Amino acid sequence: SGEIIDDASLALSLTMPFMPMPPNKPKVVWNEGAYRGIAVFTMAGAWQVNVEIERPDTEKETTVFDIEMVIMK
Repeated sequence: SGEIIDDASLALSLTMPFMPMPPNKPKVVWNEGAYRGIAVFTMAGAWQVNVEIERPDTEKETTVFDIEMVIMK
């Protein structure tokens, strides 16, 4: 509906779909009008970011972002 959602709790989980990885769950907070966090990618390759979104009086939702290639410097 175009409304800003500032009452959600977000939980991130970063994984590599083709490799076993230790837990990688960066913290996300509402700050300066946006949800912000720092993702640490430990190696190059394909990654997946699972975002769990919880809001008061609603069901938990999950969104998945596929990152085709992370390139390390």
